[in-house]
Amino acid sequence: MRYKYLDVAKGITLIFILMAHSCGFPFGLTGYCISYFVSLFFVVSGYLQRDVLVAGEYICRRFRKIVIPYFAYNLLIFIIYIFWKGFESFKEAIQAIVGIFYSTYCLFFPIETENNIFFFRIENNPTWFLTAFFFSNLLLGFYVRYCTKMIYKIIVFVLFIVITQILYYCPVFLPWNIDKAFIGANFMIFGYELRKYDWREKETKTKKYISILFLMILYKLLVDFNPGMSLATREYGCHGIYSAGLYLVTGIIGSLLCMWYSRIISGIPCLGTVLAIVGKESLVIMAMHLIIFRIIDQIFQHRQPQQFGDFYYWFFSIFRIGVTCMIILGVTYGIRYVRAGKMQEICRH
Repeated sequence: MRYKYLDVAKGITLIFILMAHSCGFPFGLTGYCISYFVSLFFVVSGYLQRDVLVAGEYICRRFRKIVIPYFAYNLLIFIIYIFWKGFESFKEAIQAIVGIFYSTYCLFFPIETENNIFFFRIENNPTWFLTAFFFSNLLLGFYVRYCTKMIYKIIVFVLFIVITQILYYCPVFLPWNIDKAFIGANFMIFGYELRKYDWREKETKTKKYISILFLMILYKLLVDFNPGMSLATREYGCHGIYSAGLYLVTGIIGSLLCMWYSRIISGIPCLGTVLAIVGKESLVIMAMHLIIFRIIDQIFQHRQPQQFGDFYYWFFSIFRIGVTCMIILGVTYGIRYVRAGKMQEICRH
């Protein structure tokens, strides 16, 4: 069963991600728009999680839906990069391949470390999310399958926070973003438990509006108090041992607010439909958008805006984001149409 408002929530959040990688945000809204946007995808995934009956089957299904697309997207990006820019040497191509298999931003933490080794060399940086998402799904499957009592749930949830904070001090980024998977799993666990609570229906309108107002104020205070949050680079803020917990709470509150507003936006004709379409294809757009951005930038290199914030700057930014989404969606739906036609032809024979 699909929930349109959850697709809208993913669509809104994905637009924020594209803006963060493209043009930034006006009016000083950057921190408020980016502090939650990765966590939303984990929360929604947990919200839609079904019971895990057979562990092996669950792992295989996650592998097919996440890991195989990860390598498929990276292979496509690799091929595009060869024809677009090409590699200066065989060594550079090997480094790009190693980066795909290691699947994290760089080797040493923090990223400003001198002589750091950067893995994502072919505009495939956003694909880090998929491997982190895969391991978080495995941890969620363990939680759903074996944590049947409340005491076990609390212990595992707290344990995952502790592990996240310990791994924060690890001097290297672990392969396949394992160091980020535990806090990702906690976002999923929250979403999974949220669905049981049925948060949409159990509150009166007055109580709901008061709750939303309270969460908005709390979210603003948390973002202002703990800036510099980015799961991609394992940065949870600026408060040491408290940062992971603060990031977790901030991500949860931001996700709740986005989901609540998405219920309203999903009812707006055209806008809700467009955002839902974008949200349904969030993984492929997230994986492929950066290299398309760079190609568009090269095509229009002499027409790019020079001044941040003027009319042409925002016009070009919207154009770049819109064209990128249309290209990816067009190719995605085109491939599905061809495959569906071939399947019908096979069935007729």
